Amino acid sequence: MRRRLLLGESGPNYVFSAATTSKTVNAKSGSTSISITSTKNGTNTPYVIYSYSGCVTSVTTAATSVTIRYNENTTSSSRSGSVVLKQAESEKMITISVTQNAHSYVFSANTTSVNVTSGASSFTVVIKSTVDNTNIGFGVTSYDGPVTAVTVTTGSTGYAYIYYGESTSSLQNVGTVVLTQNGSNKTITITVTQDAISLYLNHSAVILNATNGSTGYTTFNVTDSGTVTSKPSWANVTYSNGNISVSATSANSATTARTGTTTITIGGTQTTLTIIQMPNSYSSIDGHEYVTIGSLKWAIKDVGASSITDYGNYYQYGKGAAQYAATSGQSDYSGTENPLASSADTATQVMGGGWRMPTMNECNTIRNNVTTYYASYNGVSGGALYDQSSKNCLFFSASGRWNANRLIHEGKYNCLLTSTPYGGVYNYIYSCDIGRNPNNNTDVFSITFSRRDDGQTVRGVHA
Repeated sequence: MRRRLLLGESGPNYVFSAATTSKTVNAKSGSTSISITSTKNGTNTPYVIYSYSGCVTSVTTAATSVTIRYNENTTSSSRSGSVVLKQAESEKMITISVTQNAHSYVFSANTTSVNVTSGASSFTVVIKSTVDNTNIGFGVTSYDGPVTAVTVTTGSTGYAYIYYGESTSSLQNVGTVVLTQNGSNKTITITVTQDAISLYLNHSAVILNATNGSTGYTTFNVTDSGTVTSKPSWANVTYSNGNISVSATSANSATTARTGTTTITIGGTQTTLTIIQMPNSYSSIDGHEYVTIGSLKWAIKDVGASSITDYGNYYQYGKGAAQYAATSGQSDYSGTENPLASSADTATQVMGGGWRMPTMNECNTIRNNVTTYYASYNGVSGGALYDQSSKNCLFFSASGRWNANRLIHEGKYNCLLTSTPYGGVYNYIYSCDIGRNPNNNTDVFSITFSRRDDGQTVRGVHA
């Protein structure tokens, strides 16, 4: 209890002060000390902790200082607290305000929007991720759209490696990659826009057999949704996710082919597919069925084939009925006659009668008078030649050719031998590629040249 002063008597001289009454600290857990002066008549006198609150977790005192402790600030904002000290005898008070900063997080990317091509590949995004100017990790939260995988590395410079697959859509494919920073939960969203691919049919025509209910099939190069907007009266067409199914709803009783078209709309783009239904029967010579185009009768099958869609056999120019063998050391036919002599003509030797191989000029004539399709017939790809004048159709399975003991162009071309040598160069002859150009997906009937010792298909013609 305080003693009352007598008249004329002076009281004690109390001093109670702090070096600062406002302290700012960083976000990490730690402590800070503040100098305290607590004297009575120049001599230290006790003081006590009256209270503390907010971000302050504990306080300890010494004769000339106070130590204030605090935990890490894990929030995204600064926070405050206070410490109140009381001088024991004088009951003087000191209030020290404490402000604890939030962590200073930086999380950024050198780009947040990337356009990529339709093919599968990858790209890299540079990431800056720091807390209080110190590097900190981050991770992948999600990805979608064309993105197939994301990996990250952290360090003085961070990287996000973003991988994307090949597009299967005629529309742009947009996706996002979301990265999340450790500690702050800040996010970066990277938008990935993948180019659309050019829409095309994998076949420009589907061929059906003559019977009612016969079916055919082809596909688009995309899996987008779409609708069938038109079709022939004698066929049914369905479309689903890139797949086209065609079926005949009536038989073709004619001796010529009939054609129609179906239109499929995908994403506002209309694409037309030709449907060809083969005739009910064919005329024949010496047991070989044929159709007439122009002035020539063309056999409906390759030499050695058991059906229209069968590959048949492979032959070398000028070797007659001898089939090609995929072995080395075969010699070229050395004859230079134009066209081939009947003794060296494969069609003549195998089919007999008046059958022979076509000349280059005859192939060129038919090429200029038909429409060429890359077609699907009973699940076999090949070239289809449709003559609008006669309404006859020929199919050439894409059997390719043997070159240097390997089969090439299978599934794309029928490589047809002619009986015409190439420009006097004895080891080359004219041949035809009928099917689809794999470089630009266009239908093709081209007159070209090939080696005499290549193994190729033969189609007989008759006057």
